[in-house]
Amino acid sequence: MAHIFLKKKALYFLILFVLSSFCLTIFVINTTATTTTTTDTIIATISHLRAGTKRGVSFFPITAGIGRSAKRTVNTRKGKTKKKTCRPKRNILFLKTHKTGSSTIQNIFLRYGDRNNLTIVLPEKYNYFGHPQPFNRSMLLPRYNQNSLTSQNNIFAHHTRFNYEEMKSFMPNDTLFITILRDPVSLTESLFSYYNLKRLFGEDSSMHFLETFFSISPNVSAYHALSYRRHLRKFGRNQMSFDLGFAVENFDNLEAIQEFIQSIDSRFHFVMIADRMYESLVHLRHLLCWTVNDMIAFRHNARSDNNIEHFTDDLKQRIRLFNIADELLYKHFSDKLTRLTKKFGNGTMQKEISHLKSATKKMFHKCFKDEDSNTMIVNYRQNHTMSKTCHDLVIAELPYTDLLREKQSQHQTTTFII
Repeated sequence: MAHIFLKKKALYFLILFVLSSFCLTIFVINTTATTTTTTDTIIATISHLRAGTKRGVSFFPITAGIGRSAKRTVNTRKGKTKKKTCRPKRNILFLKTHKTGSSTIQNIFLRYGDRNNLTIVLPEKYNYFGHPQPFNRSMLLPRYNQNSLTSQNNIFAHHTRFNYEEMKSFMPNDTLFITILRDPVSLTESLFSYYNLKRLFGEDSSMHFLETFFSISPNVSAYHALSYRRHLRKFGRNQMSFDLGFAVENFDNLEAIQEFIQSIDSRFHFVMIADRMYESLVHLRHLLCWTVNDMIAFRHNARSDNNIEHFTDDLKQRIRLFNIADELLYKHFSDKLTRLTKKFGNGTMQKEISHLKSATKKMFHKCFKDEDSNTMIVNYRQNHTMSKTCHDLVIAELPYTDLLREKQSQHQTTTFII
């Protein structure tokens, strides 16, 4: 009887092993089929995208949420909610991207750091850390080149090309990584116009230049010049992806683009969307546990609306295909923001946006007479009795950086003497 029992047991395990192997094989086949993305699939999907619509499929679905942020409310036994206390975040790395409204967000971080006497990591001169070379610690002044375990750096918010391993090594371990993206079509128009790239190819009109550049048979030398080479070594195709560290040689490698987007998603706690600025600011405020007044900002480095071109749908389509890495990157994080706002509550979001807009408008009228729209770049007329708060809200990046550099140098000298 024992012999028969052992045979039956052996047969049972043999059948179980065969079934398990079969299921594993089916899983691998299905997984391989699912993760295989072709150029035709990407282009076919992008061909249905139009500016201002919500059509399309997210290639990289993820769970909605802002990294490791904590919830702001908690349920009580009676079903009511009460606010959950949180401590304001002080350690922030903001990766600026070109022509996305990042100067406006940078001003928020610089003002907060200045007002609270935090250590802001500043370039030795001007406002760049090595761009277009990827960031490395050798670009830091000695006083900022600290170990992440003992680092007393608080805020990094100046232009550089993203290099995660190098950047996390000198910031505290609890640093929040934040950046901002913009619709690639409007970014391209802004980039070409702001840096006057049309003059490189003898065109008088930005619109005419772009229509020619993105035509079916574009000027070969012009097209190639911005496909794999960059104006002033900084500006060109897939601008946001380039700023975020993506290699130029991978611009047409769809598998590399997918891996790049996933790496950005895993490393940044929040990615703002410039086209949904107030919505992004509300989420950012909750992530940082800051006040509404902390989030007030006026547009920086922006053009008058009178200088913005309007594109045909066909031209928009060609721009999206030309900037395929930026298009997929933007779509991924725009979809993520939509999911996050849905979870936050659309009604609650609208109330908070209204509150922030009201506070911003009140501060605007307190500080400035009006916005001068007669020049290409938006300027502000200041009152004679302007407070430091108003001054800091409107001061441009370079002079503010110089002031902060002087302030921190004086603090370092005073500390050394003491």
